[in-house]
Amino acid sequence: MPHNLIIGKKSCITQALTKYIKNAEIFSANELNKINIEDIRSKKKINLIFNNFYPSKKLNNLTFRDYSEFEKLSIQKLTHILSEISPKKINKIIYTSSASIYRLAENVDSEKKDEFNRELYSAFKLASEKIILNYCSKNNLDYHIFRVFNSFGNPDDSFSFIEKIIKFKRKNKEILLVNNGNSIRDFIHVDDIGKIYSIFLKKKIRSGIYDLGSGNGYLIKDIISFANFSHKKIKKKNRLCEFHNSIADIKSLQKNNPNYKFKS
Repeated sequence: MPHNLIIGKKSCITQALTKYIKNAEIFSANELNKINIEDIRSKKKINLIFNNFYPSKKLNNLTFRDYSEFEKLSIQKLTHILSEISPKKINKIIYTSSASIYRLAENVDSEKKDEFNRELYSAFKLASEKIILNYCSKNNLDYHIFRVFNSFGNPDDSFSFIEKIIKFKRKNKEILLVNNGNSIRDFIHVDDIGKIYSIFLKKKIRSGIYDLGSGNGYLIKDIISFANFSHKKIKKKNRLCEFHNSIADIKSLQKNNPNYKFKS
Protein backbone atom coordinates (compact mmCIF):
# COMPACT_ATOMS: atom_id res chain seq x y z
CA MET A 1 0.00 0.00 0.00
CA PRO A 2 1.40 3.44 -0.93
CA HIS A 3 2.51 5.85 1.79
CA ASN A 4 0.50 9.06 1.96
CA LEU A 5 2.78 12.10 2.10
CA ILE A 6 1.23 15.54 2.66
CA ILE A 7 3.16 18.72 1.87
CA GLY A 8 1.84 21.71 3.81
CA LYS A 9 1.87 21.42 7.59
CA LYS A 10 -0.14 24.54 8.47
CA SER A 11 -2.82 24.05 5.83
CA CYS A 12 -6.41 23.85 7.10
CA ILE A 13 -7.00 21.12 4.53
CA THR A 14 -4.06 19.16 5.94
CA GLN A 15 -5.66 19.38 9.39
CA ALA A 16 -8.90 18.00 7.94
CA LEU A 17 -7.06 15.21 6.12
CA THR A 18 -5.49 13.94 9.32
CA LYS A 19 -8.99 12.98 10.52
CA TYR A 20 -9.61 10.71 7.55
CA ILE A 21 -6.20 9.56 6.33
CA LYS A 22 -4.48 7.47 8.94
CA ASN A 23 -0.70 7.28 9.32
CA ALA A 24 -0.05 10.03 6.79
CA GLU A 25 3.32 11.77 6.99
CA ILE A 26 3.18 15.55 6.96
CA PHE A 27 6.01 17.79 5.80
CA SER A 28 6.28 21.54 6.10
CA ALA A 29 7.19 23.08 2.75
CA ASN A 30 9.35 25.61 4.60
CA GLU A 31 11.31 22.89 6.37
CA LEU A 32 11.96 20.58 3.43
CA ASN A 33 15.64 19.67 3.28
CA LYS A 34 17.95 16.92 2.01
CA ILE A 35 17.06 14.67 4.96
CA ASN A 36 13.33 14.97 4.31
CA ILE A 37 13.80 14.39 0.59
CA GLU A 38 15.87 11.28 1.31
CA ASP A 39 13.13 10.08 3.66
CA ILE A 40 10.58 10.47 0.87
CA ARG A 41 12.87 8.71 -1.60
CA SER A 42 13.21 5.75 0.77
CA LYS A 43 9.52 4.86 0.39
CA LYS A 44 8.64 2.13 -2.09
CA LYS A 45 5.48 3.80 -3.38
CA ILE A 46 3.88 7.11 -2.41
CA ASN A 47 0.81 9.26 -2.86
CA LEU A 48 1.84 12.92 -2.93
CA ILE A 49 -0.67 15.48 -1.66
CA PHE A 50 0.29 19.12 -2.19
CA ASN A 51 -1.49 21.51 0.19
CA ASN A 52 1.32 24.05 0.35
CA PHE A 53 1.08 27.59 -0.99
CA TYR A 54 1.73 31.17 0.05
CA PRO A 55 -0.59 31.92 3.03
CA SER A 56 -3.82 33.51 1.78
CA LYS A 57 -4.04 35.74 4.87
CA LYS A 58 -0.85 37.51 3.74
CA LEU A 59 -2.04 38.29 0.23
CA ASN A 60 -3.60 41.67 0.98
CA ASN A 61 -0.32 42.99 2.34
CA LEU A 62 2.00 41.54 -0.32
CA THR A 63 4.86 43.91 -1.26
CA PHE A 64 7.98 43.62 -3.41
CA ARG A 65 9.84 42.44 -0.30
CA ASP A 66 7.61 39.35 -0.22
CA TYR A 67 7.96 38.30 -3.86
CA SER A 68 10.77 35.84 -3.22
CA GLU A 69 8.87 34.05 -0.44
CA PHE A 70 5.67 34.14 -2.51
CA GLU A 71 7.37 32.45 -5.46
CA LYS A 72 9.15 29.92 -3.25
CA LEU A 73 6.05 28.76 -1.39
CA SER A 74 3.68 28.99 -4.36
CA ILE A 75 5.59 27.11 -7.02
CA GLN A 76 9.30 26.55 -6.29
CA LYS A 77 8.71 23.96 -3.56
CA LEU A 78 6.40 22.03 -5.88
CA THR A 79 8.91 21.91 -8.75
CA HIS A 80 11.75 21.04 -6.35
CA ILE A 81 9.96 17.97 -4.98
CA LEU A 82 8.92 16.75 -8.42
CA SER A 83 12.49 17.18 -9.66
CA GLU A 84 14.02 15.27 -6.74
CA ILE A 85 11.73 12.20 -6.62
CA SER A 86 11.60 9.50 -9.26
CA PRO A 87 8.19 9.24 -10.99
CA LYS A 88 8.48 5.46 -10.58
CA LYS A 89 7.94 5.90 -6.83
CA ILE A 90 4.73 7.90 -7.25
CA ASN A 91 1.36 6.19 -7.29
CA LYS A 92 -0.85 9.29 -7.42
CA ILE A 93 -0.62 13.07 -7.04
CA ILE A 94 -3.31 15.27 -5.51
CA TYR A 95 -2.97 19.03 -5.85
CA THR A 96 -5.04 21.57 -3.91
CA SER A 97 -5.91 24.36 -6.31
CA SER A 98 -8.49 27.14 -6.06
CA ALA A 99 -11.80 28.13 -7.64
CA SER A 100 -10.31 31.61 -8.00
CA ILE A 101 -8.71 30.35 -11.22
CA TYR A 102 -12.05 30.80 -12.99
CA ARG A 103 -11.75 34.54 -12.64
CA LEU A 104 -8.54 34.71 -14.66
CA ALA A 105 -10.18 34.31 -18.07
CA GLU A 106 -12.25 37.49 -17.78
CA ASN A 107 -9.25 39.51 -16.61
CA VAL A 108 -6.51 38.19 -18.88
CA ASP A 109 -6.44 41.42 -20.93
CA SER A 110 -7.23 43.73 -18.05
CA GLU A 111 -4.80 46.27 -16.63
CA LYS A 112 -6.99 47.09 -13.64
CA LYS A 113 -5.30 47.22 -10.27
CA ASP A 114 -5.46 43.86 -8.50
CA GLU A 115 -6.24 45.38 -5.09
CA PHE A 116 -6.14 42.17 -3.06
CA ASN A 117 -3.57 40.28 -5.19
CA ARG A 118 -6.16 37.60 -5.93
CA GLU A 119 -5.25 37.39 -9.62
CA LEU A 120 -1.58 36.94 -8.77
CA TYR A 121 -2.58 34.12 -6.42
CA SER A 122 -4.80 32.54 -9.11
CA ALA A 123 -2.15 32.82 -11.81
CA PHE A 124 0.37 30.90 -9.71
CA LYS A 125 -2.26 28.28 -8.85
CA LEU A 126 -2.93 27.81 -12.57
CA ALA A 127 0.78 27.57 -13.31
CA SER A 128 1.11 24.89 -10.61
CA GLU A 129 -1.80 22.97 -12.14
CA LYS A 130 -0.06 23.02 -15.52
CA ILE A 131 3.14 21.70 -13.98
CA ILE A 132 1.21 18.80 -12.39
CA LEU A 133 -0.55 18.08 -15.70
CA ASN A 134 2.72 18.18 -17.62
CA TYR A 135 4.54 15.97 -15.10
CA CYS A 136 1.79 13.37 -14.81
CA SER A 137 1.00 13.12 -18.52
CA LYS A 138 4.68 12.64 -19.44
CA ASN A 139 5.16 10.02 -16.74
CA ASN A 140 1.76 8.32 -17.10
CA LEU A 141 0.73 9.02 -13.49
CA ASP A 142 -2.71 9.34 -11.93
CA TYR A 143 -3.56 12.81 -10.66
CA HIS A 144 -6.46 14.72 -9.13
CA ILE A 145 -6.51 18.51 -9.11
CA PHE A 146 -9.14 19.95 -6.76
CA ARG A 147 -10.30 23.51 -7.34
CA VAL A 148 -11.56 24.23 -3.85
CA PHE A 149 -14.34 26.75 -3.29
CA ASN A 150 -14.90 28.72 -0.05
CA SER A 151 -14.20 26.49 2.93
CA PHE A 152 -15.49 26.72 6.48
CA GLY A 153 -15.41 24.63 9.66
CA ASN A 154 -11.92 25.49 10.94
CA PRO A 155 -11.97 28.46 13.39
CA ASP A 156 -8.24 29.01 12.78
CA ASP A 157 -8.78 29.70 9.07
CA SER A 158 -8.33 33.48 8.89
CA PHE A 159 -9.16 33.49 5.16
CA SER A 160 -12.57 31.80 5.54
CA PHE A 161 -15.48 34.19 5.05
CA ILE A 162 -17.82 32.11 7.21
CA GLU A 163 -15.30 31.84 10.05
CA LYS A 164 -14.69 35.58 9.81
CA ILE A 165 -18.43 36.25 10.21
CA ILE A 166 -18.59 34.00 13.27
CA LYS A 167 -15.52 35.63 14.85
CA PHE A 168 -16.64 39.21 14.12
CA LYS A 169 -20.15 38.54 15.42
CA ARG A 170 -18.83 37.10 18.68
CA LYS A 171 -16.46 40.04 19.18
CA ASN A 172 -19.05 42.60 18.07
CA LYS A 173 -16.74 43.87 15.32
CA GLU A 174 -17.59 45.52 12.00
CA ILE A 175 -17.98 43.29 8.93
CA LEU A 176 -17.09 44.48 5.42
CA LEU A 177 -19.85 44.06 2.84
CA VAL A 178 -18.48 44.35 -0.71
CA ASN A 179 -20.79 45.51 -3.54
CA ASN A 180 -23.82 45.33 -1.22
CA GLY A 181 -23.29 41.59 -0.81
CA ASN A 182 -24.84 40.79 -4.20
CA SER A 183 -22.29 38.15 -5.14
CA ILE A 184 -23.09 34.43 -4.89
CA ARG A 185 -20.67 31.97 -3.34
CA ASP A 186 -20.41 28.22 -2.79
CA PHE A 187 -19.24 26.96 0.62
CA ILE A 188 -17.82 23.58 1.61
CA HIS A 189 -16.98 22.25 5.08
CA VAL A 190 -13.34 21.23 5.62
CA ASP A 191 -14.51 17.80 6.81
CA ASP A 192 -16.08 17.22 3.39
CA ILE A 193 -12.78 18.15 1.76
CA GLY A 194 -10.96 15.66 4.00
CA LYS A 195 -13.46 12.88 3.26
CA ILE A 196 -13.39 13.45 -0.50
CA TYR A 197 -9.59 13.48 -0.65
CA SER A 198 -9.61 10.21 1.29
CA ILE A 199 -12.09 8.66 -1.16
CA PHE A 200 -10.00 9.70 -4.16
CA LEU A 201 -6.88 8.24 -2.57
CA LYS A 202 -8.49 4.88 -1.93
CA LYS A 203 -10.52 4.42 -5.11
CA LYS A 204 -9.45 4.12 -8.73
CA ILE A 205 -10.92 7.35 -10.12
CA ARG A 206 -10.22 8.94 -13.48
CA SER A 207 -7.49 11.55 -13.43
CA GLY A 208 -8.64 15.10 -13.96
CA ILE A 209 -9.59 18.50 -12.57
CA TYR A 210 -12.51 18.54 -10.14
CA ASP A 211 -14.50 21.41 -8.63
CA LEU A 212 -14.69 20.93 -4.89
CA GLY A 213 -17.72 22.71 -3.48
CA SER A 214 -21.24 21.78 -2.46
CA GLY A 215 -22.81 22.88 -5.75
CA ASN A 216 -25.05 25.34 -3.90
CA GLY A 217 -24.86 29.12 -4.17
CA TYR A 218 -25.62 31.61 -1.39
CA LEU A 219 -26.01 35.38 -1.58
CA ILE A 220 -23.45 37.06 0.66
CA LYS A 221 -25.99 39.63 1.89
CA ASP A 222 -28.33 36.80 2.96
CA ILE A 223 -25.57 35.26 5.08
CA ILE A 224 -24.87 38.63 6.70
CA SER A 225 -28.59 39.06 7.31
CA PHE A 226 -28.86 35.59 8.85
CA ALA A 227 -25.99 36.44 11.21
CA ASN A 228 -28.09 39.42 12.33
CA PHE A 229 -25.41 42.11 12.25
CA SER A 230 -26.69 45.55 13.25
CA HIS A 231 -26.57 48.22 10.53
CA LYS A 232 -23.89 50.06 12.50
CA LYS A 233 -21.63 47.02 12.28
CA ILE A 234 -21.86 46.65 8.49
CA LYS A 235 -19.19 48.60 6.61
CA LYS A 236 -19.86 48.87 2.87
CA LYS A 237 -17.39 49.10 0.02
CA ASN A 238 -18.85 49.23 -3.49
CA ARG A 239 -17.64 49.27 -7.09
CA LEU A 240 -14.94 46.72 -6.41
CA CYS A 241 -14.15 44.26 -9.18
CA GLU A 242 -15.18 40.75 -8.14
CA PHE A 243 -16.51 37.52 -9.62
CA HIS A 244 -20.30 37.69 -9.31
CA ASN A 245 -21.32 34.01 -9.35
CA SER A 246 -18.97 31.33 -8.06
CA ILE A 247 -20.66 27.92 -7.75
CA ALA A 248 -18.94 24.56 -8.11
CA ASP A 249 -19.88 22.26 -10.98
CA ILE A 250 -19.97 18.96 -9.11
CA LYS A 251 -21.23 16.66 -11.88
CA SER A 252 -17.84 14.93 -12.25
CA LEU A 253 -17.56 14.64 -8.47
CA GLN A 254 -21.02 13.08 -8.20
CA LYS A 255 -20.27 10.48 -10.88
CA ASN A 256 -17.68 8.98 -8.56
CA ASN A 257 -19.61 9.62 -5.33
CA PRO A 258 -23.32 9.56 -6.28
CA ASN A 259 -24.61 9.22 -2.69
CA TYR A 260 -22.31 11.72 -1.02
CA LYS A 261 -24.06 14.26 1.20
CA PHE A 262 -22.33 17.53 2.07
CA LYS A 263 -22.50 19.21 5.46
CA SER A 264 -24.90 22.16 5.47
